[in-house]
Amino acid sequence: MSAEEIKLTNDNYNKGQSFIDSADYKFEDVIDTQYKLLSDLYLDISNSILPEIVNQLKEMKDDALLSGEDSGLENVWEEICVQIQNEKSFEWPMFVITIEGIIEMKLEKLPHSFKQVISYMSGLNDEPDMTGYFAHHAIESVKDDLFSVAMNYSNQRIEDYLYG
Repeated sequence: MSAEEIKLTNDNYNKGQSFIDSADYKFEDVIDTQYKLLSDLYLDISNSILPEIVNQLKEMKDDALLSGEDSGLENVWEEICVQIQNEKSFEWPMFVITIEGIIEMKLEKLPHSFKQVISYMSGLNDEPDMTGYFAHHAIESVKDDLFSVAMNYSNQRIEDYLYG
């Protein structure tokens, strides 16, 4: 085929557009599918690092506890759960600094494309055209996910602390 034979003309362009317009899918469906794929990928990435973050907080015991020895709580993770489920104490900013530091370290170990997905999905409502990796967005998003887990986590020590 020569270059002239495969040249796009208005006539065959319009025929192509008619074919595209008559397709079973619409542009909105493609966008919905892409959003769903990105959402699923975001959840997979977040769920892969959340257990590591929780375990690191569980390993912080004794000298790291801010609630006192008589609280009955065993580790920083339990203290965070109590704070989220009840009310935040004066020490809450210290917990947040610790959490953000751990999240930042976990994010640094991820492939750049994973960090971009987390950053993009977290800033989608604020800045839908944002691409690239923005650490602040990613940290805030994973922190929100962690707080959701903390809100629903319980054990006997947490129950005893909250409900005596």
